[in-house]
Order: sequence, then structure tokens, then C-alpha cells
Amino acid sequence: MKNNILLDNIIFCLQEIGGISNYWFNLLNKFVKEDSIFFYMDSKAEKNVYGKLLTLPENRCIDDKSKIPLRIKRYLPVNKIKKIYGFDIFHSSYYRYSQDDVKNITTVHDFMYEKFLSKYNVRRVIHNRQKYFALKNSVYIIGISKNTLDDMMKYFPEFKGKKKQVVWHGVSNDFYVVNDKKPFLKIQNQKIYYNSYYFYLGNRQGYKNFISLLRAYAKLIKNVPDCPKLLVAGGGNFTDIENRIINELGINETVIKLNNVNQEELNYIYNHCTGFVYPSLYEGFGMPVLEAMKAGCPVLCSNTSSLPEVAGEAAIYFNPNNVEDLEKSLYNLLDLNTRKELIKKGLENVKKFTWENTCKKTLEVYDSV
Repeated sequence: MKNNILLDNIIFCLQEIGGISNYWFNLLNKFVKEDSIFFYMDSKAEKNVYGKLLTLPENRCIDDKSKIPLRIKRYLPVNKIKKIYGFDIFHSSYYRYSQDDVKNITTVHDFMYEKFLSKYNVRRVIHNRQKYFALKNSVYIIGISKNTLDDMMKYFPEFKGKKKQVVWHGVSNDFYVVNDKKPFLKIQNQKIYYNSYYFYLGNRQGYKNFISLLRAYAKLIKNVPDCPKLLVAGGGNFTDIENRIINELGINETVIKLNNVNQEELNYIYNHCTGFVYPSLYEGFGMPVLEAMKAGCPVLCSNTSSLPEVAGEAAIYFNPNNVEDLEKSLYNLLDLNTRKELIKKGLENVKKFTWENTCKKTLEVYDSV
């Protein structure tokens, strides 16, 4: 008999947008065709960008009628789902579990808190406790990368004997090679010429290591006439500290800031840039690297955490703690043949990462417990 499965969609209440929401959205988008899969919904999910795009079958949606505030409920077990609804498996989008006689499955995403916060930090303590009990009560653990499961063994070695499997994310079909490249793009009143800029996307704080990129880029400009500009999108306005550093480095005329860009704009930016630069110190997966590759964009990225696993042989790697190494990588990307080779390898590498595969492997996990 096929297992009846309940998916807990609390991540749509916790984020307005984000990598985990994107992952969960793509799972649900495929699982609407599976009659044995049901969806545990909360009205507070209405603000999530991905949640708004979902159309789930009403007869398989179960309302979370709990009156407990979200700030508390997010840390509590989900109970009575076996007794009342008869489910066999509970899979949470973000570290919840059921104490009923059901089989819990947990997806583990990263160990950011453990790596970058003091073990006495209150946020880390609370998050650690939540993650610990979710993993402890799970019969199967899905890791979004091998590196993530390796980190789990480092921080929670007591779960070494748990069944576990790597299930990579897929990449959206919103990203593709544009064959008729335009001489320039016009986005948010900025005129951006083809192959005239490096590209950085997303948040810039802390482990994202954006300041190191600024310093490496400033060094490159001094040594390379007609150096490409640095285009930065998303992550909010530059902070006072970032503006001060940009001015001190003398690159305020060559660093261009865009606000949030939509998927169509992002695809064109990837297609037209000299290269995408990802200097992060740590990633559970590193989705933008694959988005760039799928759009036919050369990639430079850190040689840390999951990034070599995801990018394979299709990127130029650098030590993110070494500004000179990053500068050298930026310089190497200026070679046309290097760029062509990276584009070719990237388009081949990204074929391994599809949402169809992600969903297929997740269903195999459900069937195996």
C-alpha cells in the first residue's frame, strides 16, 4: 500500500523569498500530481513570493488551525496527524516533526548558524535545538548537497547511523541562453553593454564576502585598462560602510547598483555579462552558480563548502580569503577562450540539476521508508 504523506509548508510563513522557499515551491509544484501527497497550510503563508504562485488541489490541503503564534509554533512538533488524518509520513519544509506514530523525513539545508555564530549565541542555541530534535525523530534525512551531510556528521555525529541521501536542487527553466544578444541592456534606467561587466547577485553581509570582492576588483582596475564594470543586484541599497569602502577604493564610478531584478531581467544579465562572481565563504548549495551556467554565463566561485560539488569542472575557483587570488581569477576571465570554455562546460554541468530529478529522488525516499 502506498504511503500517505503530509508536507508541512511552514517555510512559506517564515520567508517572503529565499532558497528554501524556492526548493519547497518546486517540490510542491511537481507533487500536485501525486494523489497520496497532502499539504499542511497556514494562512500566514500568503506573503511568500513562491507561495503566491502555487495552485494546490483544495481537496488535498489541510488547514493548520492552531492558534499558537507562529514565533512559538515553528518550534513545536505537529501532532495528531496520524490519529485524525491517517498519514504515514511527515516531511517538513523547515525542521518540524511529528510525535505521532508516523515516519518523519527532514531536509537539512546548511549549517550556517553552527559555522558563523558562537555556540553561546541565543539564535544558534535555539536553532540547534530545533534542528537536533527534527533529525533525532527522523527515519530518513535528505541533504541538499554532500557537503551539507558531511557538515551534519561534524556537528551531529550521533546521527551517523541515520538513513540519509543527497538530493540536489534543480534549476528553473526561466534561465536559458539568449541567442540574439543585444549590444546593450536597459534595466532600471541603466544602460549596460554586452560583455562589459562582472556580475554579483544577492545579499552581501558577513559570509557572502562582498567586501573582499570590492577589494579584489579595485586591484584589478589599477592593472587593467578598460576593465569591465562591477554590476551588483539585489540585497538592498549599499550600506554606509559599503559606500565608504567603495569611495575609499576609488571605484564608485565603476560599481553599478541595481535594485531587485525579476527572473527575466536576471536571465538577460547573466547572458550578457563577462562573468558571474560568487565569493561566498559558505553555501549549503549555491543555486545562483547553476542559474548563471544555465544562462550561458562564465562562473567564478569560491573553492569552499558545496560550491566545487555543484560547479564541478565548469568554474574558475579561488580562495575567498585571499584577495590576490580573487583578483587573479577576475583577470583570467578576461580571456575570450577561457570564457568560451567555461560556458561550454557550464551548459553541460547544469544538465545534472533538474527539478524533475529532485522530485523523483524525493519520491523514492518516501517509497523506501
